[in-house]
Amino acid sequence: MSQTVASIAPIETQEAVPKASARLWWVSIAHCVVDFFSYIIIPLVTVLQASAHFTEKDDAILLGLGSISSGLIQPLVALWSDKHDTRWLGTAGAAVAAVAMCLIGYVDNLWMLLLLQGIGSAGVGAFHPVAAAAVGHLSGARRARGVAMFYSAGMLGAIGAGFIMPQYATHLGLRPVAWLIIPGLLVCIGLAWAVHGVPHKHAGAHHEHAALPLAVRRRRWVDIGLLYASNVVRFMVNMMLVQLLIRWSEARALSDHAATALTPEIRHDASEINGPLQAAMSIGMLIAGVCVGLFVKPRMEKPLLITMPMLGALSIAAFPWATADSPGTGIPFALCILAGIGYAGVVPITISMAQRLLPHRTSLASGLMMGGAWSIAALGPALAQQLYLRAGLSQSFMAVGGLLLVAVVLGALVRHPDSPASNTPTTG
Repeated sequence: MSQTVASIAPIETQEAVPKASARLWWVSIAHCVVDFFSYIIIPLVTVLQASAHFTEKDDAILLGLGSISSGLIQPLVALWSDKHDTRWLGTAGAAVAAVAMCLIGYVDNLWMLLLLQGIGSAGVGAFHPVAAAAVGHLSGARRARGVAMFYSAGMLGAIGAGFIMPQYATHLGLRPVAWLIIPGLLVCIGLAWAVHGVPHKHAGAHHEHAALPLAVRRRRWVDIGLLYASNVVRFMVNMMLVQLLIRWSEARALSDHAATALTPEIRHDASEINGPLQAAMSIGMLIAGVCVGLFVKPRMEKPLLITMPMLGALSIAAFPWATADSPGTGIPFALCILAGIGYAGVVPITISMAQRLLPHRTSLASGLMMGGAWSIAALGPALAQQLYLRAGLSQSFMAVGGLLLVAVVLGALVRHPDSPASNTPTTG
């Protein structure tokens, strides 16, 4: 038998929300702050090695734990939030992140630092799917633009942490980081106003999704799986680069001092090299996010899933040949920007596409595209460290660039949610 139906496009109709624009801006500001907290540890890893007494192998565990904690909790929070139509877990998560991440100056051993990293990252994870789903609803028909704005705000927070925290630790110390808890909690109050009471989905979303033919619903879940797998690759590359740049910054600082061992002074210098490079990747993410929001039309989304990872792969593979230049202003910085564009520029597109594929499960769609993928990316730092130990920095960068090409293949297989192929069952 054969079955045909008219093309059924994802529904974008939304109930009117009072002061939707102001709420959208405030959720984006909260994302900026939450992601600032989530990136506090990364530029300070080398400094924390001395204060918390752990090794290079341990920092891979520390960074990986952040991805696991943030990633695993997101689908769980998303399912709970969708089922009970509540956003309280997102606000509570943001508050937990503010407190936990800002107490790193009071730890004197690895286990205490791992505890704060685990708790704080779980808070960061709880915030993201709830906030992203609220943004999708507040944005109405301009969902892709709203998600891109939200995403870009998070990148601003990460950029700020990369530039600010090394200087903060050098001039004020680690313990005064706790002062940042106060503004963090104030932002949570505004977040509560912005998202509480905003429904997760338009009226009738479950009924309309259930009315789709079974073949269409199955195909949409296949596409969700492909988008998820492609984001796993992207985030894996992200975390592997984080680890490799830490090692590269330490090697650069040792070379600048003509030394063979990391002293406290050299560690701070390495941190000041590492921070801007990590921030540069976030600058790339920000540039891509802004461009996606302003210029990308639905028909452009699928081609970008293919072309942008190619740009990232080339930039990452080229990094070893840029090591003689100034890390803060030269080719390494520029390549990190291009890498950020390449591996993360299409993430807002994947979130928007996933929400349109599953309009009745927008928190779950967001959680899978972000946290569900981040949980697997937790393997990235440890894999990168093993690559570094076995093959050296140059070969490691090239291998990571090659890994990003897998996302190209997965992107090519995804059917766009607005295409007839995604909304009409195949004939058989």
